[in-house]
Amino acid sequence: MKIIIIGGGICGLSTYLALKKHLPSTITIKLYESHPSPLSTTTTIGGGLGLAPNGQRALHALNPRIVDTIAARGFGCDTIHFRNASGRKLGAMLTGSKARYGFEQQFLPRAEVHAAVLAEVEEAEDVHWGRKVESVREEEERVCVVFADGTTEEVDLVLGCDGVRSVVRPTIVDNADAEYQ
Repeated sequence: MKIIIIGGGICGLSTYLALKKHLPSTITIKLYESHPSPLSTTTTIGGGLGLAPNGQRALHALNPRIVDTIAARGFGCDTIHFRNASGRKLGAMLTGSKARYGFEQQFLPRAEVHAAVLAEVEEAEDVHWGRKVESVREEEERVCVVFADGTTEEVDLVLGCDGVRSVVRPTIVDNADAEYQ
């Protein structure tokens, strides 16, 4: 069996790690990302995010080092306080305590979460950077992935982790344009 993951963001990298961990080594798993490796760029990827305890638990199951890195680079917080312009407290939202969930909410730049997951796959030979996928089409028994350089690859399963400008989505959904309001 051959699997291709399209997209090298947090989702694609995490999916790659999960499949590598849980599927037999006889299954070929490759990841393709259209952008060059984030290890070679000086551009910051994304803004900030809050990583909830359940998200950290999922990453911890892939590799505890990921969550250790996130905790070292993030700001842990079990409650978010909302205040008005003059500083008066309007309310509070519990985000989950470490005592209850084993992890506490972490706030940090998205790029730091990406880097923590990326560190676990950076040496993998089957992770390919700078390979743009032009299209994906279903055929009789396989899926054909067409790259911008004209090469193709036939596989059994394609996982689209390629974000808002997805190349995979139009293959599966008729009206694939994402709408954000």
